[in-house]
Amino acid sequence: MKKTIAIILFFLISLMPVAAFCSEQPGASMYLWRLINAARVYPLRAIESLGIDEETARQVLGEDAWILDQGLPPLAWNDSLFQAASGHNQDMVAQLYYSSTGLDGSSIADRIAAQGYDAVGSDELLGVMAFDAVIESLEAARMLFENWLQDELNPANTSARRIFSRVFTEVGFSFKSAVLDLGEDIPHNVYVAVTDFACPRVPVAYLIGNVYQDDNGNGCWEPAEGLSGVGLALRDVILDDSDFFTSGPLGAYQVAVSGIVFTVAVVDVQGMPIGADSFSDTAFGWWENRLADFRLQ
Repeated sequence: MKKTIAIILFFLISLMPVAAFCSEQPGASMYLWRLINAARVYPLRAIESLGIDEETARQVLGEDAWILDQGLPPLAWNDSLFQAASGHNQDMVAQLYYSSTGLDGSSIADRIAAQGYDAVGSDELLGVMAFDAVIESLEAARMLFENWLQDELNPANTSARRIFSRVFTEVGFSFKSAVLDLGEDIPHNVYVAVTDFACPRVPVAYLIGNVYQDDNGNGCWEPAEGLSGVGLALRDVILDDSDFFTSGPLGAYQVAVSGIVFTVAVVDVQGMPIGADSFSDTAFGWWENRLADFRLQ
């Protein structure tokens, strides 16, 4: 139903010479990134939370039904994919159209290549939601994600899978809030999302997750608990060398895995580990991204 509303909305505005204003919502993009990765890593939890029938989901996935039991690796954030998605999002709002094909005829493959991304495969997922009154961007992102996942596991859907695709390893999200002058009878507060999926020709394995303060004690990350600006360190155990980085919006972080044996931990300003979860593993044989959250104690 939401998809139908979106199509009708953009059909209407394509006929009207109206002004449009929009701005990027990085927190909502980070939230979509997390929601999609959580669904890939823990698919049974995701479909249960949305009331999607497991047997129906297995039938839709067909020979890939094993995904529900084993999950898929999370998708790494890529800035080039984000720039391609953001540019296309801006163009759709400014030019008042809704399509993965640009008005200049460009495709997702064209746009990411223009950003210097060398892909062996790519696809794009669009979303739009319109409201009479403004709603919080994270709530809109959650609603959009739920709509995407339900559509993907709908037996009537004939589109290629993106969330549960085995092909893609990286992603870029653009989530913009827009105010469109559509007249009195049409909602004018709009969120527009463009998600660009791809697999690079030269793969890189990442550790991905969120840093959070477990305020409610349930042992799980939630948006309000994410901590930005927290220091982390990736330590090569054999070389005894560390790379330092910080968490971003909603506590999100991502680090390329390096070293044969490594650890990742939350650290203080002196680079010393503090009371929090840590992650240790060997990078030998790593070909896939992994998800690991850090809970501050």
